[in-house]
Amino acid sequence: MKKELNEKNILLQIQRITAALITAGVSRDQNFPALSNGKITWSGYTDISFTLKGGPYDETYTECLKKRAYNYLLIDDAIIQMMYQTTNNRLVAHRLAFYPRPDIERYQDIPDEYEEKYYGDKLFVDVINRHIVAFPIRFDFDCDQDRYVQKDHPYSHLTLGNYTNCRIPVSFPLSPYRFIDFVLRNFYFDIYKKKFNDGKFACDIKFEETISKEEKQLMHIHYEINSY
Repeated sequence: MKKELNEKNILLQIQRITAALITAGVSRDQNFPALSNGKITWSGYTDISFTLKGGPYDETYTECLKKRAYNYLLIDDAIIQMMYQTTNNRLVAHRLAFYPRPDIERYQDIPDEYEEKYYGDKLFVDVINRHIVAFPIRFDFDCDQDRYVQKDHPYSHLTLGNYTNCRIPVSFPLSPYRFIDFVLRNFYFDIYKKKFNDGKFACDIKFEETISKEEKQLMHIHYEINSY
C-alpha cells in the first residue's frame, strides 16, 4: 500500500503549480506550500478539521475564506486545498479539495465577460446566479487499514458534496499535477485550453494502485500513470 517516493517531488509539483497559476492569472491569492515533519500543506496552515464536520456548505466555505485555509483562491473565488502526509518518504494520506464559491456563477459559464462583470462596474458579491449549484469535491487517500472498508471506504476515493457515505473508488492516490489538471480541465476549460493544454502537468508521480478487484466492479475512477 505504501510506495517509496521522495516527498520533495510532491512539494516541487505544488511549487510549480503555484508559479503556473500566478503567471496565468488564475490564482488571485495564494499561500505558498510548506513541508514540516512529513506534512505538506501551506504556509500559515492551522487545523481545518471544521471542513469535515458536515455543516452547511456556505458556512464551511466562509470559514475557509476567513482563515485563508487554502493553497489558492482562484479568479472566481473558488478555493483549492492540497494536503499530503508522508512517513519515511512513503505517502500515507492526502486530502485534495475544490470548493467553488457558493453564491456566484462560474468563470466557465461566461469567460469573456467574467473580469468586467465581477471586477468592473458591478460589485463582486452582488451578482448571484440561482441556476448554479456549488458543492465541494474532494479526493482522499488514507493507507490506514483500520479505516479501510472494502467498497464502503476505499483507500483512495472521491467525495462529491457533503454526503457522508459518498466515496467513489479511485484507482490510485493523486499527485498534485493530476489533481490540478482535473480541476482546470473540468471547471476552467477555456483557460485550460489557452494556457495549460501543453503537457505542463503531464509528468506524474508513480503511486501504487490501491483499488481492490471487488471495487473495480463498482462505478469507479481509473487513470493511467506516467512515471515521474
